[in-house]
Amino acid sequence: MNFKLHRYIIFLFILISGIIHAQPKEPSSNYKYVLRIQRDIEAEVGFYLDEPKTGDLKKVHHESTNYLLLSEVYPNHKALSRRSEKIKKAVSELQQKKYNPNIQKDKKSNIRYHFFYIDEFSND
Repeated sequence: MNFKLHRYIIFLFILISGIIHAQPKEPSSNYKYVLRIQRDIEAEVGFYLDEPKTGDLKKVHHESTNYLLLSEVYPNHKALSRRSEKIKKAVSELQQKKYNPNIQKDKKSNIRYHFFYIDEFSND
């Protein structure tokens, strides 16, 4: 009888621990959206180069990673709304900045070029 009780307790422990530590079967739409943002940033070449835009891309990537990790562990946590606000703020900062890699040089006006004809150098 004692052996049956132990098997029953072990079976209940495995069943309950599986329910407690299991992720939700279907992730939320916010989770999918943030995951899509993160994958798009990782696919962008500028994320891996040394550019001015890289810092903002890494900031969005970092915030989205924090959101995803928190939502995987605690899907209904109160801090998820704060994390989503941080992502929105980082994305809006990225969109507001204008990156122009083709900076044109200023044309200098009033430059005069003087060419002198030197006879001994012209024979070469």
